[in-house]
Amino acid sequence: MKDILFSFSLANLFFVRVWYLLFVHARRGNNYFQKEFSSINHFVALIIDMFLLAAVIWCGKTLLKRLQTEPVRLLGIWIFFVGLWIPLGSVCKILSWNGIHWMHYLDLDYLSSECNPYAAALAISFSWAITLALLVRCREPVFNGLRAFVIIMFPLFLMTLAQAIWYPCVHLANFTREETQIRSATHLSPNEPTEIPRVLWLLFDEMDYEKAFLMRLGNNCIPAISQFAQESFCAAQAFPPAGTTLKSMPALFTGRKVSAASATGTDVLMITYAGEQASHRWKQQVNVFTETKKLGGTTRLYGWYHPYGRILGQDLDECFWLSAQAYPVLSLSGTMVKYFGALKNDNFLPDSPLVSKQNHIELFNKIHDVSLQAISEIPPGLTFIHFPVPHPPYIYDRSKESISSSSTLEYFDNLALADKTFGELRSGMVKSGSWKNTIIILTSDHWSKDKEKGNSQWDRRVPFIIKMNPPAKAIAYEKPFSTVVTKDLILALLKREIANYDDLSAWLDTHGGNWEPV
Repeated sequence: MKDILFSFSLANLFFVRVWYLLFVHARRGNNYFQKEFSSINHFVALIIDMFLLAAVIWCGKTLLKRLQTEPVRLLGIWIFFVGLWIPLGSVCKILSWNGIHWMHYLDLDYLSSECNPYAAALAISFSWAITLALLVRCREPVFNGLRAFVIIMFPLFLMTLAQAIWYPCVHLANFTREETQIRSATHLSPNEPTEIPRVLWLLFDEMDYEKAFLMRLGNNCIPAISQFAQESFCAAQAFPPAGTTLKSMPALFTGRKVSAASATGTDVLMITYAGEQASHRWKQQVNVFTETKKLGGTTRLYGWYHPYGRILGQDLDECFWLSAQAYPVLSLSGTMVKYFGALKNDNFLPDSPLVSKQNHIELFNKIHDVSLQAISEIPPGLTFIHFPVPHPPYIYDRSKESISSSSTLEYFDNLALADKTFGELRSGMVKSGSWKNTIIILTSDHWSKDKEKGNSQWDRRVPFIIKMNPPAKAIAYEKPFSTVVTKDLILALLKREIANYDDLSAWLDTHGGNWEPV
């Protein structure tokens, strides 16, 4: 019986890091960033892997017992010692993920990167020598103690198994699901559509003003957007309401700066407005789409990161959104193989699916295709498109002008992809005839995050370009303002309170407000 308990407990400890990450992303708050619950294959495959490993451990232990020779027993003990390095490394990683930074020093890669390579090699060799000497001298008591510890940890296996069954059952039953597109009957009355302007709001995630317009390399990457800026109203001192998409998007849509945001459910983002203590559900807040519908306009949204369909679906006539997180779609056997590989390879671990290049390429391609279809006909009202570039990971090779998963790509590659996308949108609108009669706003939600964070004075500006309808002589607006006013600006445009670029300048002079990001 002890051998069975030992085998299952040790197998569970081997996979503890993978289970930890899978459970973290199965919890309610993290489901906010998922289109749908992760495939049940991930849970079933990992359970099977764990049972298979337990069977291998039990068979090995039984075989060693039957051979009953001292050399064989000694071999088994040393295999056990060496094998324990995997669960020990897993525990260290889990602790370091939770903020215990000193645990990084048990990570050999971290040690070698932080210290002189020769000193690190010497320290590692010395540590191994001491450990080996202790194990040789005190082999039996150490082995017996570790074996007893593994058996004592058997309840952790039962807890793991219970969670692996509970999470899929509960969340698959209750997880909010939406159609890829939400379409509802138009609410417009026959006499209103011609009186409401057409506004297209384009938001390129993490497009940085300094990198795009002030750096020579960046300027060379955006010929289409540069031309657009030279023809339009271009602000040189536009500051986003916050430095993250999580806070910036609720702020831009509600027209109020958000100082804190926390996801607590599949459709629940609790936001705290700047200067307030109380938190509010973003879903229940009046937003730019609510107000646009009151004016009789059509509301359409295409984007990523936030679950827009769940949060704003009641205010949208059409919606297409993709999640920030996605797991690889594999067969059960394929998932089993990948999770076995994950014992020593972090590439497949579900700690941050957002950084997966393959997922980001798929995200971009789908939103790109949908947006090209959407701009073929811009209805009166507000159309909003949130692109996942130039936000990392970097997926475009500007030298080859093609999508790529190369590891050598950088921010300016994705910036070139954003420009290429805008150029395609413009060409499509010119071809359909919607370019001339549509007000276009091009901006971003926050600056580039890969700037030096140790410098509190880094440039936090984002692009803010507007083409009025009909186009007029270009204006460069130099006064600082916060883009949190975009909501009120759009409503003013829809009400035709702003007729030209001079009106727009005067409006921003009055409403620019406190431009410092939260």
